[in-house]
Amino acid sequence: MGKARFTVMIFGVLALLATLVAAPAQSGPTATRPNIVYIMTDDLSSDIVPYMREVQAMINEGVSFSNYIVSNTLCCPSRAGFLTGKYPQNNLVKTNVWPSGGFGKFFKNDEQESVGVYLDNAGYRTGFLGKFLNQYQPKGNTGANGQPAYSPAYVPAGWDEAWLVDTGYQQFAYTLTVGRDGVSSIKQFKGGAESNYLTDQLAGEAVDFIGRNAASPFFLTLTPTAVHNSPLGGDPERPYQYPPAPRDRPDSPTRPVGWSEPKFPLGGDCGTPVSGGCGEVVFPSNPDNYNKIIQNRPAWAPSAPLGDADVARHRRNYLDRVRMAQSVDDLIGDVRAALVAAGVADNTYVIFGSDNGYHLGEHAMNEDKGTPYDHDVRVPFIVVPPGGTTPRTQTELVSNVDLLPTFAGIAGVTSFAEPIDGRSMKSLINSGAARSWRKSALVQYDKMELAAPRLDPDRVTSQAIIPTYRALRTATYLYTDYGTLDSVPPKDHWTAEYYDLASDPAQVINIYDRLPPERRAALNTALLDYARCAGSSCRQAGQVTP
Repeated sequence: MGKARFTVMIFGVLALLATLVAAPAQSGPTATRPNIVYIMTDDLSSDIVPYMREVQAMINEGVSFSNYIVSNTLCCPSRAGFLTGKYPQNNLVKTNVWPSGGFGKFFKNDEQESVGVYLDNAGYRTGFLGKFLNQYQPKGNTGANGQPAYSPAYVPAGWDEAWLVDTGYQQFAYTLTVGRDGVSSIKQFKGGAESNYLTDQLAGEAVDFIGRNAASPFFLTLTPTAVHNSPLGGDPERPYQYPPAPRDRPDSPTRPVGWSEPKFPLGGDCGTPVSGGCGEVVFPSNPDNYNKIIQNRPAWAPSAPLGDADVARHRRNYLDRVRMAQSVDDLIGDVRAALVAAGVADNTYVIFGSDNGYHLGEHAMNEDKGTPYDHDVRVPFIVVPPGGTTPRTQTELVSNVDLLPTFAGIAGVTSFAEPIDGRSMKSLINSGAARSWRKSALVQYDKMELAAPRLDPDRVTSQAIIPTYRALRTATYLYTDYGTLDSVPPKDHWTAEYYDLASDPAQVINIYDRLPPERRAALNTALLDYARCAGSSCRQAGQVTP
């Protein structure tokens, strides 16, 4: 363990113990309501989970959802779905940036009807630590370009305590809002101190929050920016594209003075399992579609495989993503240890997930997200209920829009100010059964406004190249429409895709051209209804599976 993380843990544990000694006992129904801790990673794809020891421990005593499908594969729309319980067509957060998305769109439309508000009003102590929504600025916004204005150190409605970072992708240099009970300020981290590493700072703040609030029901959301890529600046050692914590790096001659010794590389790519590492890393993790050209590809997709230099970079970056995930694993361990120390582990739901997935060479695409394929939309989701449970896997199609009603249901909230599109997973978590669960999941993507499109679409998949689409994902197929979604089905594979997941789980053989006209029409109608749904009609649309 690095000296910096050890120091963070010691101070956090001391604060926790002091709070437990001073805190009066609480009785009555409020004290018995379960706590909720939700840990949401950034761009963490499912293939990284096998290398995370703490997540494996959660799997061994919790409920794993094998078909958790995000409604959008961009950070901001996905997170807005969690906060509002609505699809992008209803919360209007369709991209990462204003005017079609970003924090400003959420602030303008749904901030007062979001998950923090509902649980705070229900008597929960609410905390949000980490990345909130893209374009949130601790320095505030003056209302430029038509955006809604908000003050410096603004804490969004519903959160009693906040530690909100601007981006934090560089991990060592970031600005954040620190708020508690209506009092907030701006704090900056600069320089290459080992202790600045963002995930570790969040772990220490989480331990402190749990210790101070152990006597009350609390809802804590933790959103580290790992394993999101870095803008290649601010790292004190070298420009890592995916910067691991200092302790989780191989040794090097450029290692800053004062950093503790790294764990790696002895004993494998990530140390040894005995020492807390993960041994050798297998790459490519998805050989069935890594660097594979789609048969009958849509017009935007790569038409030629990636070269040797790209493949070598992918392997290096994949190793760093796995190493970067080790700090998140440490955070999970610290949080769960704090729950035990506070005596509330048996009354707390601990949830782990990701805002979206990622591709790193799959389908011959360079690093990015945004596609409707499983590596981008099907992400980890694990729940350890109070006291744990016999491990099991649920195969129902669940979504990020289900998070608000699930957390609300756990907290005893039964009504909402506005209709929501998702539904509670509480019964799936607690008993493994739910009545008339959805049979299809809606996935959508809106092409984002970017200042300069990237070049060479056959070599780089980017958010400027993937066109707007709407998709239906069921247990047996994936259907995507890249055209103008209306009453007329797409004509051919250039603007539509259909994959039979039973025979082609890697999604590399597009058979849309083989579908009879009546099948295409039924798929088109079902997708059109889903993309227009709101509230209860979304639950009806999810029952239709042509």
